[in-house]
Amino acid sequence: MGPVTHCHRHRRAVIGHAVVERLSRTAGLWALPLLVVLAVLSVLYWYWTEQQGAGSLNFYIVMQFYSILLIVWISLRFPSRYTHGNGIYQIIALYAVAKVFEMLNAQIFAWTNGWISGHTLKHLIAAYAAYGIVQILRKREAVKRC
Repeated sequence: MGPVTHCHRHRRAVIGHAVVERLSRTAGLWALPLLVVLAVLSVLYWYWTEQQGAGSLNFYIVMQFYSILLIVWISLRFPSRYTHGNGIYQIIALYAVAKVFEMLNAQIFAWTNGWISGHTLKHLIAAYAAYGIVQILRKREAVKRC
């Protein structure tokens, strides 16, 4: 079974953050534990199907794909209540690049003569995206609305 990696946990946290920042604090704090449980269940389902010989990633992939879509939709539909709110688009782009590196895992490993894999690069980029989130949070201030 593959572990729930940091980039998967961060994606759930980013959804919770987007809801808190752009919709409502209460809704975001309520949604975060639910999203974490769904993420864990998607990995447990993957593990269970591996044990059955089927290895279905369907639930896991749905959780990944729709998480990103939800973040994009919330970010485009609702304005941030803080400065630097558009930084979320850079974070989404980094996660997209990380996903491309993950999909090119074997090719990158071959291109680099075994020096580094796409999976490794995915984790490095996802960690950089998480760092970007921290930097945005450190710089932001509440937007004053008239």
